[in-house]
Amino acid sequence: MPLTSRERVLIALARQQPDRVPLDLGGSFVSTLNHKAYARLRQALGLPAGGRLLREQTQSVYVDEDVRQLLGVDVVGLYERPPSLSVEQPDHKGILVSEWGIPYRRASQGDGHYSLAGHPLKDAALADLDAYPWPDPLTPARFAGLAEEARAVRASEYAGCGQPGMAGDLRHGLVPAGLRELLD
Repeated sequence: MPLTSRERVLIALARQQPDRVPLDLGGSFVSTLNHKAYARLRQALGLPAGGRLLREQTQSVYVDEDVRQLLGVDVVGLYERPPSLSVEQPDHKGILVSEWGIPYRRASQGDGHYSLAGHPLKDAALADLDAYPWPDPLTPARFAGLAEEARAVRASEYAGCGQPGMAGDLRHGLVPAGLRELLD
């Protein structure tokens, strides 16, 4: 009897040999695809348009069930949501300001990629840190629907992979000042 995706992943994590190497596409921020690459993948697979953005800034998409089934993907990502729908929307110049106050510029090639465009705390004094509008990692909107989504993955044969998001990623706290400035 073939293994379920969850069994396959758990066996591999236990350093045992599963029936095949588990496949992750979209189970984490590093294994998901840019929306344009995903559109090309869906087209190559003969599938209709699909995919919804995880977040504007990343331009990465959630992987749809039809793609997971066709490719034999074993992992489903569980992602923290943006704190609100109004946060992280680009202006008319293509500048997006993250919830951390960090500006990003949309690439001129139009591929949707955003590049770092500044550091809001680059020249800040220690007193400026107290006045800075730090984002709230526990904003309820971040987790809206996530428990239900996790239960659905648990009820499926997939392995779920939770993403730490803002609360678990130290680099978000380093970027406002600029890493070079912190190291100097």
